[in-house]
Amino acid sequence: MVANNYKAEKIDVQSVVIVNFNRQVVTDIKRQLVDFNVYEDIFAPTMTFSATLLDSNGLIERFPFIGEELIAVSFKIPTVKKTIDKVFSIYKVSNRKEKEERNESYTIHGVSLESIVDLNASVDNSFVGLPFSEMIKSTYKEYFVNSPKKVGAEKFLTYEKKLFVEDTYGNHSVVSPMSRPFEFIQYCAKQSQSSKYKESDYIFYENDDGFNFRTISSLLEQEPVEDYYSADPAKSKNQNDKVKEHQMVREISYDDREFDVFESVTTGFYDNDVAVIDPILKRFQNTSLNYHYTKDFTNLNKNKFTSNFAVYKQFDGSSHSRYIVSNLSSGAYNQTSYIKGKSTGDPVAQHPFVRHKFLNHLVSKISQINTKLVLRIVIPGDPNRKAGDIVRFFIPQKSGSQEFSTRYNFFYGEKDPRFLVTAVHHNYSYREDTYMTTLEIVKDSFGQQIFNREVNSLGGIT
Repeated sequence: MVANNYKAEKIDVQSVVIVNFNRQVVTDIKRQLVDFNVYEDIFAPTMTFSATLLDSNGLIERFPFIGEELIAVSFKIPTVKKTIDKVFSIYKVSNRKEKEERNESYTIHGVSLESIVDLNASVDNSFVGLPFSEMIKSTYKEYFVNSPKKVGAEKFLTYEKKLFVEDTYGNHSVVSPMSRPFEFIQYCAKQSQSSKYKESDYIFYENDDGFNFRTISSLLEQEPVEDYYSADPAKSKNQNDKVKEHQMVREISYDDREFDVFESVTTGFYDNDVAVIDPILKRFQNTSLNYHYTKDFTNLNKNKFTSNFAVYKQFDGSSHSRYIVSNLSSGAYNQTSYIKGKSTGDPVAQHPFVRHKFLNHLVSKISQINTKLVLRIVIPGDPNRKAGDIVRFFIPQKSGSQEFSTRYNFFYGEKDPRFLVTAVHHNYSYREDTYMTTLEIVKDSFGQQIFNREVNSLGGIT
């Protein structure tokens, strides 16, 4: 667990500057700031940025904003060494309003520079007999690290971000159909099989560390980086000196998806079916999965979302069906049946696709993450938090009974309420001089086993 001793909600904004189209004019806009926001999400390929300005200098026309500018932001927390330094490409101005004579407000939006490069790059490579993880490394290096895009005589991408790649299983052959780099990487993520995790739930995203290609399952196995508590900060501080001010959650909101059974059913959470046809071998295969009976998911906790009385135990896969074309063979595909000896040198026959082997698990796992316990918590600003972290969130169990006044939420887990951070939003308000961080956190399983608790008329539980 990382030690944290900074003063809650305070921030040291070191610089917020915009750079013009030819990179020769740099303007500090700290005085015009109303607020700024930095976003990262494990289901988005790049980070994004927005800032609201109160402008009496006519920056839009005089700077000017023409869609070729950069914005660079640097901020940190006093007493903490960690600094967030980011550069974004400005791609949009929105919400422009007249405030008074010669004064207006508007919001500028930025995105990681790699997104701009991605818009005008096409992957036309052929990859033969390689793991998908190697294809991604090659694509990232060729189209981003070695990007030929320039602004004048200077490179558009002036620095290399780190790339973390989790290994994939097996070799495959792919010809990219002129896809954009991020689109091709996402395709590889969908096709990639893991040797460790049955779900093979690969994702590609950017956080403060750089770009990441890894499984959700590997994120779930990380140790928690911080504990958070839902209570009044002053009250908790007097009662328990171990709880620091930066650990106190300021606001909680619950996502409407939390108990949407229809959404869970239709997205393949409880059951799903994968039908596969192999046009070469003229074979058909059908596999079904029922969540309640499947034991090999990697989850934050071991307690399933279904009880032993659930009707969903009887679901046979019909709730959500996929139909795909793939390569069916129990042995070496190019040595099977009538194509034996006739497919020498054929890269697809030698390295067949295997997505059908894990798609049932993958469909259910993504639904577990997206359709059950989803919360958003607002904490004092913390530049250490990243999308992909594991945190623990202790929230008191609601009850009118004194017996449960010191107990934590049963669903989340009283002793080890671990959550996956799927999204991070850093917000700095200039007028209020406060820095807050919003975390979207999810659980893919209950923290404790389901059992019946009777609630009496006085609010107590027996």
